Amino acid sequence: MDGLTINTRRSGEGRDTILFVHGNSCSSEFWNSQLNNLDLRQDFSLIAIDLPGHGDSGRSDDYSLKFLADVLARTIQELSLNRYVLVGLSYGTALIAETAPKLKNCNGYFLASPNITSDDFPPNRYIIPFPELLTMISATVDKETLRRFAAHLAGDPSSPLVDEFCKSYEETDPMFRTDLGIAMQKASWSDEFKNLINSRTPVEYVFGEKDQAMDIHYMDAIKLPGNHKFHFLKDAGHFVNIDQADKFGRLLNAFCRSVL
Repeated sequence: MDGLTINTRRSGEGRDTILFVHGNSCSSEFWNSQLNNLDLRQDFSLIAIDLPGHGDSGRSDDYSLKFLADVLARTIQELSLNRYVLVGLSYGTALIAETAPKLKNCNGYFLASPNITSDDFPPNRYIIPFPELLTMISATVDKETLRRFAAHLAGDPSSPLVDEFCKSYEETDPMFRTDLGIAMQKASWSDEFKNLINSRTPVEYVFGEKDQAMDIHYMDAIKLPGNHKFHFLKDAGHFVNIDQADKFGRLLNAFCRSVL
């Protein structure tokens, strides 16, 4: 893609596709529980991408929302997907919502720990402040700060997710995070709720009830159409797709069967 390599990881052999988009400073490996889910693999073709600057994808000199949305749209086009569902985690959900107006043939959006934003609902309406918060938009931080940040997201300092996230964070292009900070400062997002609503496509939102990073009820004040539904999973934090992988997999399978 114009010299930028976008890495994909695949499993399953179904006719219809589920495409997974990870969050800030994560990678396609954060979807391993879904890629290895036997029911999903049996029924669908599963593809997880590494966003630019993450995992095994190439680095860029531009990580603006517009650029990332263009990359995601072009990746979907180059994959020649005819019938598919987009699944996002955290910041990946915002990228999906930014991309929605560019997409054709998308049958549904399944959004985990969603960061859907608009001028009326900027990030400070749903992000819960904590001491290490700026780690998400910092080029680098010391190891102790990073571990505290990861533990806050994981909800448990002893969770294996802490080491996994720290490793991924350190391997991510630092410019990705600083560009995210610039995007937040400039409020350069579109009306992502409007994008999803205007797509007339079914949307399901999945929150972890123990998510310490965000207000999981911030969408209560938004009037959404009837084809937008919510799930709140017990004993799950921000990485709800990992903390409750079996329940998440069942919900995703049911959603995809209903729209594909």
